[in-house]
Amino acid sequence: MALQMKHATITCVVGRRGFGKSEHLKRALLPAIDGPVVVFDPKGEYGIDEGFIDEFYDADAFLDAAEERGFWRASCRFNAEDTALSFAALYHFTPHTIVVEEAHQYMSPNKIEPGLDRLIRMGRLPSVSIVLVTQRARDFPQIIYTMADHIVVFQQRGEHDMRALEFATDEDVEDVKTLPRDAFRNFDMTGDGGAPAGRNIKHDPHANDYPAIDGTD
Repeated sequence: MALQMKHATITCVVGRRGFGKSEHLKRALLPAIDGPVVVFDPKGEYGIDEGFIDEFYDADAFLDAAEERGFWRASCRFNAEDTALSFAALYHFTPHTIVVEEAHQYMSPNKIEPGLDRLIRMGRLPSVSIVLVTQRARDFPQIIYTMADHIVVFQQRGEHDMRALEFATDEDVEDVKTLPRDAFRNFDMTGDGGAPAGRNIKHDPHANDYPAIDGTD
């Protein structure tokens, strides 16, 4: 089964290393997208073989290209600091899809990196989709889950990660512990007509175990 993506979605993808989350994005999802794609790819997992024509290794080159000519498929392989600077380029050149690998590097329980926060909010626009990828469900602040249209889960086993998913989806997620490689569960968090459901996620009483925020900061 291949993951499908509609326009103007925010998708959270979580899964243990080696269970296929990035591979699925590379091989199944991104090739099916008919529009510009930018992947922030610090580990260099997306390349020419996956149809990425432009590969950038520093923020200056990426910013220059974004401003002067744009691009069709771009893989940005630089550190977290340069990546944070580069988010600004996407305010002017708006890709169809933005993928942020290792997304936990740009957020904490109480704060999202300002440039990424603006991009996520830009994901509400009709032409933009944001995909945030990380290994552990607890890496995402609760406010991210409240904005997500889809939560895509490859295998997770950690107690805190399971608790994060239960609070985010309000569903029984016990089955994700035994998902085989390349298998995933897609939680559709949209309401009627594809709009965000706008549900109020309850707060974890064990605040010291699972960091949650109320989204009011």
